Amino acid sequence: MVKHRGFTLQRFLTAIGEQLFQDYLRDRGAMLADGASVVGEAPFQQFLDGLDDQDQQAILEDFQCINDVADRGKDLLEEAKQHYGIETPADEPRERTAMRLFLQHRDGAFARAYESYRYRMLASRLQHFQLPDQQPGFGAENVERFRSDIKRFYEDQSKGEGCLVRHRQERDGKDVLLLLRGDHITTESVWKEGAPTTDFFRKAKEEVLIYNPQNAILSLKVVGRNEPAKRKYVEAFCQCFLGMDQVDNAIFSIQTVSLAPIQMGRFDYNGNGQIQWVR
Repeated sequence: MVKHRGFTLQRFLTAIGEQLFQDYLRDRGAMLADGASVVGEAPFQQFLDGLDDQDQQAILEDFQCINDVADRGKDLLEEAKQHYGIETPADEPRERTAMRLFLQHRDGAFARAYESYRYRMLASRLQHFQLPDQQPGFGAENVERFRSDIKRFYEDQSKGEGCLVRHRQERDGKDVLLLLRGDHITTESVWKEGAPTTDFFRKAKEEVLIYNPQNAILSLKVVGRNEPAKRKYVEAFCQCFLGMDQVDNAIFSIQTVSLAPIQMGRFDYNGNGQIQWVR
């Protein structure tokens, strides 16, 4: 799960406003008493205290995900609105816009914005592999073949059957594969009906692969220092999308980035006019 940043409950509740909060409750099948208000951290906490732990966690997780997109992905909200032809009040807080999309366009515009946000966060630290320069094929059949291959890989490690893969193409032509897969079962002590108990659950791990067809570089972000998983992703990518029967071991030793020009004093900081941006 992407880590939540910049989430302040009081600010969020004030930003979304009373009406959208009421709409959110109706969406979840709950209602406040007539005249009741929870726009404020203390009244909202009292409201939460009246719910069971599962409902509390679900509401807070929704709010944090909505806030994540609003806080770190305002441009992504605007792009999603334009993509689906959605108009919202120009002067409303971005948290309110994100909540509006969550309630009214959850599987369309909000899903697109949140998926883009996840990609942005996951793509901040990548490992790169130089692949053979072959024409890739990202059709639905190949994506499903890749998903099935990765699913079996994690099943063999007792990490569950859950494995989702979604392909998208960015405006710059890069192909992105977003993955959600299982992990080992873990435990956590929780309160239920006034008594402590132990919950057993399997965490969902998010990972990403990015392929640049201009230079045949595959970049990936894998949870932890899981070298077998990195190798599996590269091999499965080559087999499923590049049509390769065998993957050369040299792929895993080719150096795609070198700091030698800087270290040896040969790097020209004036540039050659081809660099468009640095981030």
